[in-house]
Amino acid sequence: MRNLSLTGSLFCGPLLLTFCFLNTVVTFYSATIALPFGTIVMIVLIWTLVTSPLLVLGGITGKNSKAEFQTLVRTTKYPREIPPLPWYRGALPQMAVAGFLPFSAIYMKF
Repeated sequence: MRNLSLTGSLFCGPLLLTFCFLNTVVTFYSATIALPFGTIVMIVLIWTLVTSPLLVLGGITGKNSKAEFQTLVRTTKYPREIPPLPWYRGALPQMAVAGFLPFSAIYMKF
């Protein structure tokens, strides 16, 4: 039961908090895109009355129907040799490329 509550709250909780925070900021600036309070209450009610029972039902069904895991192939326990990485797969080249690609895409757009 603890895993079910953690799954439901850690997945949807930050999403709901971010949504409420952004909607509060938008309301503060009097933007027309802000959702009314009634709509937010309806979203929370739908999440509470539909998603939460389905989460519990799925968790109970999964726990009761768990079976022994059977693989289709036989695996061996021999350790495999891991080849060394090429120079461009190191941390510094990847950080340089990861910073260069978005910058070049934005630069070429303007």
